[in-house]
Amino acid sequence: IVAWPLRAWDSASPGTRKWQQKRLEHQDFERRLVEMKVSRERRLAETETLQEQQLLMREITALEERLSRCRKALEEIERVIERLTR
Repeated sequence: IVAWPLRAWDSASPGTRKWQQKRLEHQDFERRLVEMKVSRERRLAETETLQEQQLLMREITALEERLSRCRKALEEIERVIERLTR
């Protein structure tokens, strides 16, 4: 019984858990976006038609923009978690 308040204090708050879950989701998004970009870059290196090259370049650019937004969101999530766990 005496240790109960300490355990409650040591466990992450519901708010912290929510942000940690968001961080995991965004890290998964980032990983998938990187995989998609690498895949498109491989296809671009192998493709021969100008039309397909242009399409792949547009897709790569869009993926780079999404990755940038995802990484910005991850940085913000990290800042929130840091503030919550001080």
